[in-house]
Amino acid sequence: MGQEITGGHTSEIEAAILQRLERLGSCGLEEFLEALPGHTWTQVFTAIDRLSRDGTVILRRPARFEYVVEAAIRRAS
Repeated sequence: MGQEITGGHTSEIEAAILQRLERLGSCGLEEFLEALPGHTWTQVFTAIDRLSRDGTVILRRPARFEYVVEAAIRRAS
């Protein structure tokens, strides 16, 4: 099993998702599944869901069966 988020630490899968978004800006959910072959659909979606809930990424649904993930823009405090 992979690492879990504890005490503010990012799991391995979440780090991979964030690195990909840093390079590409946005990415389809299916592209993440292809880029992370060692993980199941559920693991990838759960990681994206956690990142979305904490405001790190934005999950958009531009079409009925399509999801796009993009990095949230953080404003300096």
